[in-house]
Amino acid sequence: MAIFQANNNDGFKWHCYGNVFVKGYAFDKSQNYFEGEHLAHLFENTNSAETLKSLTASLNGLFCAMGELPWGEFALVDKCRTFPLFYANTGNKTVISDNPYSIKETNVIREDSIASYMSTGYVTGNRTLFEEIFPVPPFSILIISKNKQSIFEYYTYATPTLIDVPFDVATNQLHCILDQAMARMVNTLNNRPVAIPLSGGYDSRFILTWLVTHDYKNVVAFSYGKEGNPDAKVAEKVARQLGVKWIPVFYSKALIDGFTSDPNFLPFCHYMSAATSMPFMQDYFAIKELVRRDLLLPGTIIIPGHSGDFIAGSHICPSVNSNWSSSEVVNEIFNHHNTTNPITKKQIVEEKKLIRQLIDQIEGLPFTLIENYNFKERQAKFIINSTRAYSYFGLEYRLPLWDSDLLAFFKKTPLDFRLNKKLYDKVLQQHYFTPMNVNFVNQEMQQVKESNFDKTKRWLKRLLPVWILKIKPMPDYLNYGLITRRLYKESNMPKPTNLGRSRNSGITYWYLHTLIEIFTNRK
Repeated sequence: MAIFQANNNDGFKWHCYGNVFVKGYAFDKSQNYFEGEHLAHLFENTNSAETLKSLTASLNGLFCAMGELPWGEFALVDKCRTFPLFYANTGNKTVISDNPYSIKETNVIREDSIASYMSTGYVTGNRTLFEEIFPVPPFSILIISKNKQSIFEYYTYATPTLIDVPFDVATNQLHCILDQAMARMVNTLNNRPVAIPLSGGYDSRFILTWLVTHDYKNVVAFSYGKEGNPDAKVAEKVARQLGVKWIPVFYSKALIDGFTSDPNFLPFCHYMSAATSMPFMQDYFAIKELVRRDLLLPGTIIIPGHSGDFIAGSHICPSVNSNWSSSEVVNEIFNHHNTTNPITKKQIVEEKKLIRQLIDQIEGLPFTLIENYNFKERQAKFIINSTRAYSYFGLEYRLPLWDSDLLAFFKKTPLDFRLNKKLYDKVLQQHYFTPMNVNFVNQEMQQVKESNFDKTKRWLKRLLPVWILKIKPMPDYLNYGLITRRLYKESNMPKPTNLGRSRNSGITYWYLHTLIEIFTNRK
């Protein structure tokens, strides 16, 4: 027997039809749009686990669902785990909830999750930071039938084959798919006002440019970070050229000081983490300030650029090839993702063992196994999870660059077209940026085309000892240095000296030890 907890109604609301709870929206294969009770009705009508899996795999959107049907009980999330769900067994019952902190009366930190969390900023695999509380993984369904629990994956980003297509044909195809994905997203907006978190990069610029080109009304853009940072300079230039109101939120000392004394700050951290990832603070001060100053119209929907660069190929190692062994794939994954904080040699062995277990479950070309891992772990649990900052402040959001058709296209695209985002950048520049005179290059951020040799050098830097990398500090355009110093000072927590170089290193450590004190009273 399952108990369903649908508690979080911030941003997107829960809806119920019969014994099924849903959140979000989706399009079916015929481009019919479903939300609320109509979406719940789709799931209510499934007559077996197989039909539920088939239905879920066919849907395109942001959604989750859970409920009880005649053939069993279930909980599912969309491909990128937009709305996380969790479950735990208590006695002869299974509790399924959108809040991992409310499932049990007491929580104990799961020891074998610590190394994963500290080294990546999130917990990998089918684990959380708490013992006996489990996530419903991205693109997966939990099914409980005849007293048996099973997790089924209905999707994978890995593939054993790629298509053979001329570059100019692929260019036209991608142009068409991007237009269709954006038009599909606009159909969900109901003419509500829109705000674009505009950086100096291509993804958010594309979204803003497309909306302006297609005459969408009530659009504003905002940027944040230190005053005068290169990202904000390019964003302002783009917004001005497109005739869009641009709102800067500068991360000054006055804005940041005392932030931990806000009674909403720790609840925000728990909400963002969901016992899985570090609390992502990048958007916190900006969204909080925009809401506080009433700079967003009522009903505003946030549309960030997540994660066009990843889908287009920016994370693919330039030296990858189809002959890589499983060990080479495992090492590449570990060296790419486990860089937030150093861990022991024993922990490294255990983490690599888990990575191997995860990739051995699927079939695909080496680089697609790496991409699938990135999709399921980092993108879902860290990047997409960061959008919870919007819903915490009561805002809905959309993720048009995670459209299923766009994923299907890039999944099969030739490797050469994805290296350095070759195809994606060409289409954006040719069909969107140049016609609107926003084909700016952010020279200060060095966002220029890299040769394979240059990109290889950048990847090799990940293998260098942390003490060497610390000789040259990383640029701090978001003022994370000040944020983490205040975090430790205002929390009266001494900051360790053996943390990693990443700006997230200190936040990761701080939150873990905050959890330990709050939930387990361990020092």
